[in-house]
Amino acid sequence: MNTNYFIKKDYLDFKKIEFKATLLLKKDEHPIKGNKIYLKNGPELIVHRDLFDKLKKGDSIIKKVNSDSIFFHTTSGIIIDDYNEFKRNKYLKSLK
Repeated sequence: MNTNYFIKKDYLDFKKIEFKATLLLKKDEHPIKGNKIYLKNGPELIVHRDLFDKLKKGDSIIKKVNSDSIFFHTTSGIIIDDYNEFKRNKYLKSLK
């Protein structure tokens, strides 16, 4: 098995996902690390603390196919998060 294959697959699998969902539940477990959010009709996500604190139950969360970013529609405006940045960078490094 090729490790680079799995790095690429992990990155591209997320890019293929598309969802339009609402925030159902926030699980506040870590004061500094990322925390889980649960979506109605969408995947479970782990978001960084700064974003986690800005989100509220009922916020609309959208990810389009072939995008690394997730759009969080909050009461204070739209927040765009490059959610797939870590996997993308890992994939690009594997190409070298």
